[in-house]
Amino acid sequence: MGDRPSAGWKLGLVAGFAALLRADGAWWVAFTLGPAIALGLLRRDAKLWRPALVGTAISAGLFLAHLGWRYATYDDWLPHTARVKVGVSAHAAERGSSYLVHFLITFPGVVLALALGAVAARRPRVGAAYLIVLATAVYVVLVGGDFMAFGRFLVPLLPFAALVLAGGLAVLEGRFGRVAPAAAGLLSTALVLTPAFGVHLVPKALRTSCSVRHNRGDESRSRSELEQWQCMNLQAEEWLTLGEGLRMVSEPGDSLVYGAVGAIGWTSRLYLYDRNGLITPSVAKLPPQTEPPRSPGHDKTVSPEFFAQARPTYLFAAWIPAGAGRWQADVERTQNAQLIGYLRAGQLARKDLPQGEHPNPGHHLIVVPGR
Repeated sequence: MGDRPSAGWKLGLVAGFAALLRADGAWWVAFTLGPAIALGLLRRDAKLWRPALVGTAISAGLFLAHLGWRYATYDDWLPHTARVKVGVSAHAAERGSSYLVHFLITFPGVVLALALGAVAARRPRVGAAYLIVLATAVYVVLVGGDFMAFGRFLVPLLPFAALVLAGGLAVLEGRFGRVAPAAAGLLSTALVLTPAFGVHLVPKALRTSCSVRHNRGDESRSRSELEQWQCMNLQAEEWLTLGEGLRMVSEPGDSLVYGAVGAIGWTSRLYLYDRNGLITPSVAKLPPQTEPPRSPGHDKTVSPEFFAQARPTYLFAAWIPAGAGRWQADVERTQNAQLIGYLRAGQLARKDLPQGEHPNPGHHLIVVPGR
């Protein structure tokens, strides 16, 4: 880290900003600088522990100041995103363990990299990289994983897994020459990259058994990472156009109950009641639900009717494919139980969009009025 007086201050500023990037940023600072302090004290190496200690103190000060500001401003110690998506429990740990296993069998190149690096584990830098990989894995298990594509919660460990791999390959090169380590490194890299093209070493059935994407049952659990990424892109496009359609038929001050609020909120400009709780405190502070199985980040999701007393303009909105006949028949053809239930209860309505400005041609804009 260096023995110059400025080293600790520079480290503190970087670590402080890192702690402010996310609600869990302080965790990453702690398991990065904490071991450096401990190892420096153990070795009586002031050049190691002193800058790390100064950096930790500065970052802790910035983090605590931000925490105080958050409480004074929002009357809460945690952001809603943390309340909704992060919760340490036996249920979360079980799901997080499945998420970790799913990642490792989907990207076996990471496992190979960590195995190859074992021959260099005694080297300080390689050992430190191993420690960060382990801490990242433990953290992901504790918070219960994630539903998005390509194991994004575990992406932070990839640079450190690469350092571990580099250390191992350096040792192997000294023992066996360049060819074998180079081939092993290329194989490890290939096994990380191939899932981006839908190519997997581990059978789909095994990967599906460890998937934590429960929102659509077996259909969502069986998706590959590429298929999940494609699905997320399609959903984002659908939500963007749905928001555009709602904006065309709404007035200033109108409101909507919805789950995925980002894209639809951006284009609709409606006041949003968030079924998942990311922007709605009354949902974020609910206790998590464990049955039926839910995708990570959806443990507190409520029904649209949860917000009925707030009298939103729309309790529900969706696109449905338009056929040649009556729109009610098109609803029945979707075989969507929620939509059909609304229709048969007489709650569903179709919104007419301005001619020539339809953001999703060939579809009906269907809503459930809330007032």
